Amino acid sequence: MDLWKDNELFSISNSYEQYYLSIHNPLLSELGEQCNILKQIVDENGLEDEFLNRMYLAIKRSLTIFSTSLVPFHQIESIDLQDLRYKFRELRVLYPNIYQDFVTAAKQIKQLLEQENNLLIEKVLEMVKGPKPNKRAIVTKRHLKDEEIYALLERFTANAMDISFFNDSMFRKSSDTFDEVLFIGSQNLFETYANNCPRARKTYFISYDVFPNYFKNMEVLHSLQPVSTVYKGIKNKLEQRPTTTAKILLEEDLPSLSLLGKQLAASEELDESGADSIEPVEARFITLENDHVLFLQVNGRYKVVEIDLKAKQVTSKPFNMLELDDFLLVFHERETEMLATVADSEILKEQAQELRNIQKSWKDRLQDWVDNNGIQAVCHILSSKYSMNAAKPQNVNYWLRDTTILPRNMEQLLKALQYDDDVVQQILLASNHILAAHRRAGSLVTQYANQVIKNSDLKNLLSQGYQIFSIPEFPGVTFSVERIVGISSEKFLVHPGKIMKVYNQSSLQV
Repeated sequence: MDLWKDNELFSISNSYEQYYLSIHNPLLSELGEQCNILKQIVDENGLEDEFLNRMYLAIKRSLTIFSTSLVPFHQIESIDLQDLRYKFRELRVLYPNIYQDFVTAAKQIKQLLEQENNLLIEKVLEMVKGPKPNKRAIVTKRHLKDEEIYALLERFTANAMDISFFNDSMFRKSSDTFDEVLFIGSQNLFETYANNCPRARKTYFISYDVFPNYFKNMEVLHSLQPVSTVYKGIKNKLEQRPTTTAKILLEEDLPSLSLLGKQLAASEELDESGADSIEPVEARFITLENDHVLFLQVNGRYKVVEIDLKAKQVTSKPFNMLELDDFLLVFHERETEMLATVADSEILKEQAQELRNIQKSWKDRLQDWVDNNGIQAVCHILSSKYSMNAAKPQNVNYWLRDTTILPRNMEQLLKALQYDDDVVQQILLASNHILAAHRRAGSLVTQYANQVIKNSDLKNLLSQGYQIFSIPEFPGVTFSVERIVGISSEKFLVHPGKIMKVYNQSSLQV
């Protein structure tokens, strides 16, 4: 940061104002009140009830979208009523006694989606049409698409050229100063910097009154307030909370990443990665721009796309170096399936069929054993007679999958399947050969992906936060590059097979 910007920030911190503006939409307030009712219902029925939590999060997510959107409600595309209807069919069967409470919220969402206005937009327009400052910033929690920004600018009859748009993380990284900053959402929606690190002479937090929107002391060392200078330069009196017409106030936040992360971490979906380890790994929950979420292992390395004025390339970063707004490379197909296809066609070639047949032979023998004796009996024999501690039903099922290559303690497993020593070594050799081919295929795919990115126009990636690519050399292999918009502070213990598996947040498909 240069000296001029240092001086400007110092000057602002010595004399600035913060304002908290609340907007009332009766129907949105009703939805907020209904969300509180649903939260109580979920609590009463047990926080571990995964299905009810998913239903509640779907409703709460819709409320958050309405409250932070800068398009007319009837133009919102990220709320899928058809998906809600599908979920409600299951809800009606499982919970007929509370079904109507959720239906009430669904009807409110439907009515809101029919409204052709958005009072939040009108408030922003009213402020922008006011006395002209030199520079304004509008800060949203999520990245606005180009079409959303253009639609707003078309309605700004004046001062449009003086407005800069930022999402939360971009604004936090910027060192620019302004005459006015408009945060779209309550103070709770943003990080503490928005409250205690002024970047403008006047800062506004604009929120629907279903959420509390008033000044809170966000000093890091709150106990040292008598000697603190954090809010020394603030001019207006902020202690008094603004009046509100909402009966019940919710905390404004994005759908709980902690709750969703716990659900996905605990879900018992089967893994197709071929890994049979029952030992969970530490991971954090990541939110991507394109409504996707996934787990990343905290001690893993991940491919990101770096873009600067001179070059664009795929690089590898350890997890602890990942930041908000990094562009993460994500493959659409399950990784093992994609790598198997590439390994067979590009690495193994004429050997592929023979090696896959060898792999299939021991799986067929294991499947016959399970069919004839039952999986529990097979697990008991493997653990007691062959000292295979990993012999649990879920792991035996993993071993039987086509995508499993080299299970842990495979030599003992093959002996338990009554193979001669020579055949055991033949199968182990074939399995290691396949595994090595998969690793080489991974490197090959990364090289081709790098070339695709270098030769592509990344306009959509920069403007929308995500872009989908295909690799011509490998028909059917597609990948996307998506901006990281959230990294959970909480760590989760998850099965290794869930690392890098993409979930769609809007449908909460667990």
